[in-house]
Amino acid sequence: MHKLLQRLILDHQRLAVLLNILERQLNAFHVGNEHDLDLVCELVDYIKAYEDQVHHPTEDLIFAHFKELTQTFTLIETSNIPETLKTIQNLQEQHQILAGMTKRFHNILDAVMQGDVIPRQEVENQGRSLIQMLRNHINLEEQEVFADIDTKFSSEDWEKLEPNIPEFANPIFEKPDTARFSALLRHLVQTQ
Repeated sequence: MHKLLQRLILDHQRLAVLLNILERQLNAFHVGNEHDLDLVCELVDYIKAYEDQVHHPTEDLIFAHFKELTQTFTLIETSNIPETLKTIQNLQEQHQILAGMTKRFHNILDAVMQGDVIPRQEVENQGRSLIQMLRNHINLEEQEVFADIDTKFSSEDWEKLEPNIPEFANPIFEKPDTARFSALLRHLVQTQ
């Protein structure tokens, strides 16, 4: 598998760890146990910063190239789009939906941090919806799309894409940003 797809899968594995943390925090929040709102806010900030600005744009570039490559081989009509192309279209739409969901959840958490009274159920529902959507999205990419891309792309295709891929060190797992993600980084160290 090409290194860019490997990087995306590694991002997915890392995000899965963070989604598990978020889920545990929401479970504690649900039953009224102690939870760490700073940790949750930083986690959602990470999703907003890295997933929405680096990870998904990288996937979108790869998906666009796959669509372009496929169209050079066949004239595609909407009713005859191969399943992978339909799935890619769905995934690209999900990237936009996920960005909106992340922003809304980030805003509601920010309001809570500012002292606004937000119904507990609303906070929890938004968080759980985001977790579920991200997990489903990851599964769809890995199970239905990445292998097709890997088999269809030549080394020249990857070389064409690489200069356009965002260069950005992961602020949690590669180049820790201790000022911005102190609670999240501390939690990861304590739970390892």
